[in-house]
Amino acid sequence: MPTKVTAKNGECLCGIAVDAGFLNCEPLRALPENSALLSHDLRDGDEVTVPDRVVEDFPKAIDTKHTFKLKSSPPFNIRFVHGSAALPYRDDTETTTLHVSNFVTNLGGATGLAALPAGFGFNDDGHQDPDTFKVEVWDPSAGGSVNVKLEALKPGYTADPISGKLTATSFTPFTDAGRKIDALVCNVVSAGTDNTFRSKYMRLVVDEQDLAAVAGQMLLTSDLADGLGTGGAADNDSVEILDQMVRATYIIERCTGSPKCKVTKVADIGGSERQRVRVHFHAFRKDPGVDTMPTGVTGTVIKQHLRRRTFKWYRRVFAQAAVAPKLESMNVVDPPAENMLCISHSHGRPLPIGSFVALSFRIKTATRDLPVTAPISSAETPLIAAGIFITFLPAGFTGEAILCPRATNAANASCDLLITADNGERVTLLDVTWPAGVGMTIDVPRVNLMSVKSDDASVDGSVAFLSIDMKRLLRAVPVTDDAMFCLVVGGFSTPGLRGQAFPPCLGATVNFRPELPFRSSTIMAYTSRSGPVLDGGDNLPFTSPHESAHILCDLVHTKPGANHNRTELLGSGTSVANSVTATKRLCDGPYLITISQNLTTTAVDRTVRLADVMRTGGAAKMEAW
Repeated sequence: MPTKVTAKNGECLCGIAVDAGFLNCEPLRALPENSALLSHDLRDGDEVTVPDRVVEDFPKAIDTKHTFKLKSSPPFNIRFVHGSAALPYRDDTETTTLHVSNFVTNLGGATGLAALPAGFGFNDDGHQDPDTFKVEVWDPSAGGSVNVKLEALKPGYTADPISGKLTATSFTPFTDAGRKIDALVCNVVSAGTDNTFRSKYMRLVVDEQDLAAVAGQMLLTSDLADGLGTGGAADNDSVEILDQMVRATYIIERCTGSPKCKVTKVADIGGSERQRVRVHFHAFRKDPGVDTMPTGVTGTVIKQHLRRRTFKWYRRVFAQAAVAPKLESMNVVDPPAENMLCISHSHGRPLPIGSFVALSFRIKTATRDLPVTAPISSAETPLIAAGIFITFLPAGFTGEAILCPRATNAANASCDLLITADNGERVTLLDVTWPAGVGMTIDVPRVNLMSVKSDDASVDGSVAFLSIDMKRLLRAVPVTDDAMFCLVVGGFSTPGLRGQAFPPCLGATVNFRPELPFRSSTIMAYTSRSGPVLDGGDNLPFTSPHESAHILCDLVHTKPGANHNRTELLGSGTSVANSVTATKRLCDGPYLITISQNLTTTAVDRTVRLADVMRTGGAAKMEAW
């Protein structure tokens, strides 16, 4: 009697028929029980009815030798492999998870500097990249080559009704032609493999420039980001590179059905290695309560720009490490108030012994304007001085003394004194008077958001390289170590500066390591001398991920003149435009890159796999997929 076979994704009626001993799928197609299966590819759980084979009798004389020819069809298969130097093809391990390539697209080899092989068969320069793959077809009845369709599949999402978390629950082909190869050639390439066909070395890439770098050997698995999303399942911004699938399809030419049977194999991208790095943005308004940013755009527009930049370029670059951004919050905030005293910024000097001076200033709010005089005696450290100044504040105001990162050549840390109104009014400090030449200095940050102080004369001598403006900006937002925090201003006083990162500096002596908020954060310019940095376009696409990588990796820049210096993400001065050789790669072996790490007063060269360092160094800021 007929039997039932439970199908799996990628199987076809011909394959099930051949396994049951039939020549093709005609007997299965003819059964009414299978009629509903003829209109779609077989899926997990489909019940296929397999008829009994007809057994024929051939009466023959028993005293004569007779020859019988069994008509059968050999089985066939398709899969992804990386390949090996010596194993027979069928003994190679199947690859079920693919990865975005970390190599410069047209290069390979153990040092990442050889040409990517353009031929079929094993080649060590292609084999050295662990992310290359090949499509393999096994079909003993095929000729010298076969064609396979290779395509990226777009995830469709379902939102959790309580948390809103999106989960990929369906996959369909992308509609644009760049994300598929309709006829990927697979050849028989060596003696003894007549039944097995393989493609050239293939790579997954995330942008059009890499796609065009080596014709026919790249598959585009990229984003659709437009910055218009709100976190919904159908948003273009929601389409993750690492949620996509890659499908290979082989049509069985000997199938007599219409349409012909086909076998498919699907691989995911990133697999169990996938992680999300939590990201918060705080973009400063030009004026308090006014919906205009320093560069003239509105808060709505800058949010769109930041979303697009993050979900496009941040996502593309970090996909090489199987990491993607998780945008936790997008905040448009008032500019920092002028309510902070920086005491002995950079140098940490106390008052000389025998000094007796006074600090005077006005505290102005919307409803009050009060004078303050705070006398102080000699030999007080900045922290003690801040505590004394607090005791002279008028009723209704509170002071908070906060130590700054200590300058590497200083005996004491400098200190910031934040003065706030108990009723929540915005505080401005005016007419600040402090005598010159007494060692200790007093500064008030009055931040120009189009020219945030960043020149050598303004930054301190700590491992964080802070100006008084940077300190005030960072103290204006909540910063924690469990996420990346990006503050957005109009520009820096150094026009060429595009962003400033504040890494943990774990290589520095403990006493000099920065405390929060002077780590886990970046200050990014919206525009620079090299053009826009965070607008709605694609100028300087790698600057934002570059600055975040400083923090996640706790590293500075690749060593000038070393191999891959100008193609790695942490190359100094990120590329203005995207290209195959732009500063966008995350080294992940087999070669290492030379890169510097800040110590207390010096830097040391390290040789690292950048993707590994990012995943381990940034682990506290990441979460499971």
